[in-house]
Amino acid sequence: MSCLNHSCLLLSWDYTALRVIPVKQAFKLIFSDKAEVVTAFADKVVKSVNRAFNVPAVIRLLNKFKLKFNVRLTRKNILIRDKHCCRYCGKEGTSTTLTLDHVIPRSKGGKFSWQNIVASCLQCNAKKGDRTPEGAGMKILGGDPDRLDMFSYIRCLLSTRLGAVPEWEVFVSS
Repeated sequence: MSCLNHSCLLLSWDYTALRVIPVKQAFKLIFSDKAEVVTAFADKVVKSVNRAFNVPAVIRLLNKFKLKFNVRLTRKNILIRDKHCCRYCGKEGTSTTLTLDHVIPRSKGGKFSWQNIVASCLQCNAKKGDRTPEGAGMKILGGDPDRLDMFSYIRCLLSTRLGAVPEWEVFVSS
């Protein structure tokens, strides 16, 4: 795998974890003097004609920016929010064994929104069918579904990658 295909943790000016970005984007921020390298991978180097650069593992933005990051409503992000577990029975699954379920079915006016979509195993989705959870005698575990904010997204995402990227561990408080 090329060193440029790795990911880099982006921190705000005050060392708050913001997001995970591709290394190519990290280099753009560094060379445009918008960010600095905090930690680099010791064993990963990118070479140009004249120089060699350590691949950044963590970078920090140099200026205060009013950043607004919205987490997009996607299947992958719903599964991240629900920690790859069925919200009706709690059974763990994978992206291939879990489906998305509209809490209020679309046929009954349910919208495609963070508050109306949950991860569901095939059995629970079939049991619920075209009804509300109350109509099917089911409950949503963990409370009502809500929007995934950026900080929670980063925490969920990093918790799955911390073993693979120990350089990030210091910047994600437990």
